[in-house]
Amino acid sequence: MLQLAVRQALKSKNRATSGFRTAWSLTEALGLSKGKEPVDVYAIDPKLVLNPEKLKAADLDKVAARFTVCRELLPKLSRGEPELAEMDEPGNAWYFGERAEIFDYKLVGEFSTKSGFAALVHADVVTRLRQPDAASPEAARQPLLSWPEFKDLLSDAVDWPHRRMPFIFAGRMVESHLAALYTLERDGKTVGVLISSETSGGNDDDDRDD
Repeated sequence: MLQLAVRQALKSKNRATSGFRTAWSLTEALGLSKGKEPVDVYAIDPKLVLNPEKLKAADLDKVAARFTVCRELLPKLSRGEPELAEMDEPGNAWYFGERAEIFDYKLVGEFSTKSGFAALVHADVVTRLRQPDAASPEAARQPLLSWPEFKDLLSDAVDWPHRRMPFIFAGRMVESHLAALYTLERDGKTVGVLISSETSGGNDDDDRDD
């Protein structure tokens, strides 16, 4: 009952706490929820995103995978469909948008998931978080969750996007420190996305947890 009450309160548009703004309002402030232009998105470890200092120091080419989607696909990136690996193999996958056989997808890149989670986030949000002005009133009004708070929220069902987090989506990766990002393309457009724990294992030397 308590978790339900909290979830309903978070979805309320009129908050009782004066001056409080949520992490997702950064996306709204940048106008990323509107428009018709394609959108750049990062697949990345959410623990890194929630630590702006480490995010600023990170080489995004090594710790994240970037791709572009049309506006029609963007809302579907918040509705990941989970699938466990077959038989006794460890691992899992998340599907977004249209689905197809694995050989129909194009590999975009691999990224660290050492926290046990993968996330999708607007590239412009990552850019803003990498260049925060700690003294600005805006930064004070847009607090990010701590990692324990993030895990506590995800211990229950979460509807994405969540107004306390800057992510389009976040989900657990099973027994994998790396995830591979694939896109499904038709007629020159990305119509589906796949995040899979099945990787080459060749990009696992950065973003060590403290």
